[in-house]
Parts: sequence; C-alpha cells; structure tokens
Amino acid sequence: MIGNNSCGVHSVMSGKTDDNIDELDILTYDGARMRVGATPPELLETRIREGGRVVRSTRAWRRSATGTGDAVRAQFPRIPRRVSGYNLDFLLPENGFNVARALVGSEGTCVTILEATARLVPSRRAGHSSSWDSRTSSSRPMRSTRSPRPDRSASRASTNCSSGIPARST
Repeated sequence: MIGNNSCGVHSVMSGKTDDNIDELDILTYDGARMRVGATPPELLETRIREGGRVVRSTRAWRRSATGTGDAVRAQFPRIPRRVSGYNLDFLLPENGFNVARALVGSEGTCVTILEATARLVPSRRAGHSSSWDSRTSSSRPMRSTRSPRPDRSASRASTNCSSGIPARST
C-alpha cells in the first residue's frame, strides 16, 4: 500500500495512503538507516548543521525541492486522488518538507521502507477499526467513540514492513 500510494473507494473518507503516513523508518541504497517525516524549518536547519550521512540525504531532498519547487507548484495537478509519479510536492516548505509522504508511492525506487507509522481511521460503516494488541500480536475490533469525520491525528500504528506485523501503537 505504501509502495504504490493505494487509493481505493474509501479514500474519500480516510484519504490516500500518503495522507495517513506520519513517519517512515527507511534504509537508503548505501545502507544508511533513518527515520523521516515532516520536518519543520528549524529542525531541518539543525539537522543540516549537524552533518553526517542523514544530512547528505536531507540536503539532496531539499535541493530537489528547491530546484523544482516552482515547476511543482505550477504543474502538479491538484486532484484528490493523484497517485501516479513521485510526491515531490511534499518536499515543498509549505507542505512541511515531509520526506515520508514524498516517498509514499515511489515503489521502492528511492529507499527500502522498514517500518511505517500510520494514522488509523475508524470505519464509519462499522463504527470500529482494527486495533493491534502488541502483547498478543492479534487484531481485535476497537469501538469508535469519535464523530463520523475522524480527527486523523488521534491514533497511529507502526508496522514492520518486511513482515507486515504491527510493531507498536501509540
């Protein structure tokens, strides 16, 4: 789902995959492991000053956004279910320089995704969503006490992408 930015009929209610990804634990082609997500400008500048392998990737992503920013702003289609191509618009400063969301849909061409932290969205029809119990590694229904239009920042789950088994929930 993360590799191709899945977007089925329920995306009208809960958004595309990239709308629901908060962070990714990734492995770059040269073996650097890092956690990426939205990066406020202050944190971005701090990371760049610190140096190291993570910074080289961050600088490259920022250069990409800076070099193509005007073209992305002018030419990327603004449609609700755009799922083809790279999500370069998420690297723009006004979109929070969100490397995790930019990588969603890249089909493994940029990095290997090891773990993802995603928002859980309750099912409107059934009134519940799946919840993982990390002690038993099993799925159990979770009654929703929220309104039909969920606050997407409320619950998150992290999944080990290599095994498909949820690693933790917050």
